[in-house]
Amino acid sequence: GKFKPNEPLTRAQAVTIIGRTLPEEEDVLEIEANDINDIPDWAYSHFEKLITYDIIHGYEDNTLRPNKNVTRAEAAAIIYNMIKN
Repeated sequence: GKFKPNEPLTRAQAVTIIGRTLPEEEDVLEIEANDINDIPDWAYSHFEKLITYDIIHGYEDNTLRPNKNVTRAEAAAIIYNMIKN
């Protein structure tokens, strides 16, 4: 319930913010990640949507790391992929 503008942003939070700006997608790809159980319920559908739209990708070890903070490079890649797609 608090904004906390100076706090770091997790990947789940970033994905949710971006996911809310995109149209709904009925045919989403199923998430196949080793850490699928770490994705908060409120972020799950947004991960599905951004994976389907090819905006986010997992890591080489087949994880999404939803609770890890977003790096500047990841934020830039997300913005680039949104514009490209």
